Amino acid sequence: MLDRIKQIYDYDVTPYWPQVEVVAAYFEQNSLNVFYDSIEMHKE
Repeated sequence: MLDRIKQIYDYDVTPYWPQVEVVAAYFEQNSLNVFYDSIEMHKE
C-alpha cells in the first residue's frame, strides 16, 4: 500500500506504531472508553 501511494502521489508515508507500554498504561489509568467518556481527555 505504501509503495502504491509513492507511485501515484510521489509521497513517502512514514509508518508509525505507538509504544505498547505507554498506550496500555494510559488505558489502565483512564479506562478503555476514555475517548467516549470525556471530550477533555481527547486533548491528551
